[in-house]
Amino acid sequence: MPEESKDQTENSSPIRRTESHDAPGQREFIRLVQDCERSLFRYILPMVVKHADALDVLQETIVQLWAKFDLYDRDQPFEPWARKFAYMQVLRFREERKRKQSKLVRLSDALIEKLSAESDLQAEVQKLRERALAKCMNKLPPSDTRLLETRYWGSGSVRDVAKTDDVEEHKLYRQLHRIRLILRKCIESTIATWEA
Repeated sequence: MPEESKDQTENSSPIRRTESHDAPGQREFIRLVQDCERSLFRYILPMVVKHADALDVLQETIVQLWAKFDLYDRDQPFEPWARKFAYMQVLRFREERKRKQSKLVRLSDALIEKLSAESDLQAEVQKLRERALAKCMNKLPPSDTRLLETRYWGSGSVRDVAKTDDVEEHKLYRQLHRIRLILRKCIESTIATWEA
């Protein structure tokens, strides 16, 4: 284990390093777990891959070990007994991860292909609409074109145009609305003639 990982394991150890106010067997338990904690971590890590996940599984393992410590046969080595708990916690962790991942939307290859084709179609429709818009813009009177260019492509606002042209703002907003309706109809009819 790299030195940094050893330090992180030691610093983030779920074992309390103090021994005051012991429950029966707590000192023995802490000593046994401290003796095999690194080894348990190294055992868990390859099965869960991520360092943080391994620490979580180790912590859950230690909780389970403490809960069942009264069943531990002190004539047997502690670490193999602890590894059985670690293995069970790894299985629980992996099952939980599978369950969480199954809640995510998984798209089939056919659906992804269909979405891709739909996206391509939308791009083609957008290009067609842009070509029709350019053609329809050429049909507008210069004052309407200037208003649209100022409003949508320039840095000016309707208020600026109103001041420059000495026109009331609300009239320009009505004019913009009218122009947009004209362009929408023109675009639709232009595309319809191209498709015919």
